[in-house]
Amino acid sequence: MTISDEVRLLIAAQACVLLLHREADYFPSLRSILVYPNEYVAPHPEHQEDGTVVEDHEPRAGESWGEGSLVLSWEDVLAGGADPDDGENVVLHEFAHQIDEEFGLSEIDPEDAATEEARQWATVFRRSFERFESQTQRHRATPIDAYGATNEAEFFAVVTETFFERAAELRVYDPDLYMQWSRYFQQDPVTWGV
Repeated sequence: MTISDEVRLLIAAQACVLLLHREADYFPSLRSILVYPNEYVAPHPEHQEDGTVVEDHEPRAGESWGEGSLVLSWEDVLAGGADPDDGENVVLHEFAHQIDEEFGLSEIDPEDAATEEARQWATVFRRSFERFESQTQRHRATPIDAYGATNEAEFFAVVTETFFERAAELRVYDPDLYMQWSRYFQQDPVTWGV
């Protein structure tokens, strides 16, 4: 795939939303972005209870690696930018993983938090994740995509998508969670349409 100015600009414009109003470095760990024309297939090892590992493959729209690399499907980048209200945006999702990798936001323990602000973040994050995980297991509908119940890191990335694309629904569903995202990103997307 040819990486044109359109590709660079659309990815950068969506990723920059996460940096607006924040005193932050520009994804300092990120070294490369690999863009495929559409979904790609990646290995997915599945660990069995008996200790064996079954190697499977699954289609992906994107992924973020801790070594400073990010992978995106161009088709999904376009889809995410085309509908800003569907709650699905692969750029926001994968760049949120880069932020989480840098700051460990999904891993803060309320007991070990260095500041009161971090303790509040961690307390709300844990409570909201556990509630969401329970609702997902019981197949209850929420504005947050069920993929967020996979683990805390995915919850952070999926909630970030929801915060920017379905803000009003997120604020009604979990006002405390919405407030923590609003404080962190220093934005209030509910007011954008007002």
